[in-house]
Amino acid sequence: MPNCLWHAPRGPQLHYETRINGEAVDPQKFLRAGLRLGSGILGANI
Repeated sequence: MPNCLWHAPRGPQLHYETRINGEAVDPQKFLRAGLRLGSGILGANI
């Protein structure tokens, strides 16, 4: 068995890219903000 099998896909993958004015920026701050907003909205509905 070849050693290169670790390159094989392991299921669905998502590649997320955020750009502002055409320049790539770290999407983590947007993802964290979405989690904070979502938890506030979900918490209000419980």
